[in-house]
Amino acid sequence: MLLFTAPLHTLRKIKVFRILHYSRFNNPKLYNLGYGHPVALRPFTHASIRWRKQQLEPGISKLVKNIAKELDLQNDQGCFFDVGANIGLYTWEVSKISPHRKILAFEPDPENIKLLQKTLNVANLQNLEICKCALSNRVSEVLFFQDSLTSATGCVAGKDKPWIEQYLNSSANEIRVKTNTLDSVISDDNNPSLIKIDVEGHEVEVLEGGRNTLIKIKPLLILESFPPKQRTILSILKELGYKLIDADRHGLINPNTTNLFAWHPKGPLQEATIHKFIN
Repeated sequence: MLLFTAPLHTLRKIKVFRILHYSRFNNPKLYNLGYGHPVALRPFTHASIRWRKQQLEPGISKLVKNIAKELDLQNDQGCFFDVGANIGLYTWEVSKISPHRKILAFEPDPENIKLLQKTLNVANLQNLEICKCALSNRVSEVLFFQDSLTSATGCVAGKDKPWIEQYLNSSANEIRVKTNTLDSVISDDNNPSLIKIDVEGHEVEVLEGGRNTLIKIKPLLILESFPPKQRTILSILKELGYKLIDADRHGLINPNTTNLFAWHPKGPLQEATIHKFIN
């Protein structure tokens, strides 16, 4: 979802920028982004976050904030699952709003995990667990295409060419990562009330591996999905009784929809409450 402002996208193709990108000048540093604690970023990799944080995904950010606040008002004790946490922006956002809520941040990319851990070390958040794996439809190990330029488009290997190869003319680094399923990580003390899913095309497998969770717990969902896979997502969730809208525009799903908000009428928030912040 993040990091694709046009000027920076152009810079990433320039040789000098790439030299700096892979130099010691891009080693992780701590930055104040307004979360109450510093966040670990790489100066060149995450320049767009440092420069334009307030302009990155404003609709999704507002939706996450509203949901977290409303869950607190309802004294909801469920967890927040950040699936495809990347460097943790939504993890830190929810933690700031709802400091007592347990958070599980799922991230398979070792470089992003380093940043998450560095931030956690200085933030000293007792309610956060970093899960070093990808969520999928089976417990296994898979090939993962690592995005060394933006850190945001790493993906489980599939039929599609990695974003970094399609648009930045750079080869993805191939590594092996562990996979888990949503159903297998659920326990009595970590039932999710809200799940954010941003997994670069692997969202169908995430839902397949969490079918029992969706049936039993009915968490709120915010997920990124593009056609044609989006049709499968809609089919899966509607079959389970979920209602869906465009998460950015709070309207009907249309050909331009890339982010979905889904809720179940018997989920953690009543529909009347949900309609207060989506209308």
